Amino acid sequence: MMESINDRRISGRAAPTEVDKGFTLVELMVTIAIAAILLMVAVPSFDDALLNGKLTSQSNAVLSTLQLARSEAIKRNARVTVCKSAQSTTPPSGTCTSSGGWNQGWIIFHDADGDGVLDAGETIVQRGGALAPGFSLTGDANLSDAISFVSSGGATQSGTLSLCRAQPTVGATGRTISILGTGRPTIAKTTVTSCS
Repeated sequence: MMESINDRRISGRAAPTEVDKGFTLVELMVTIAIAAILLMVAVPSFDDALLNGKLTSQSNAVLSTLQLARSEAIKRNARVTVCKSAQSTTPPSGTCTSSGGWNQGWIIFHDADGDGVLDAGETIVQRGGALAPGFSLTGDANLSDAISFVSSGGATQSGTLSLCRAQPTVGATGRTISILGTGRPTIAKTTVTSCS
């Protein structure tokens, strides 16, 4: 037989009550404090991950440029040169430069006379725009201004290009893009202490 609420009160047992649902103010404040601490730790790491992703993207753009120049030299059975250029986005003409870094942009052209200089009448194969702001791309003595590939796919000079992040802070890692005499470019991660 079912026991009524009145019977429970008479027998000395308390009537069932509803359980309170929700958070207390203290629980809510503790949760917010933990979330704030986690955000303070995670946001700088997330920013660094984004900037490292950009570094990888920029190095891949340089690598694909060098691979394109090499394949064009093989396809055309002629010398193809990549030179740094501040006018890399100004068609139809453009000029190579010996000042500044590779981060300002570059031009790939069919170097008909083989002098490594973009002359009037030589065909521009592709223009590469400037790298994202804050990144620096410099070449060693052999690759300071231009890189040329011959019809066999080999490079006329071997050397390295160094890519690093200068802003907003100097990144801990950089990339070295190496070109051997065979002309095949490769990328390697490097540790960076300064970037200019």
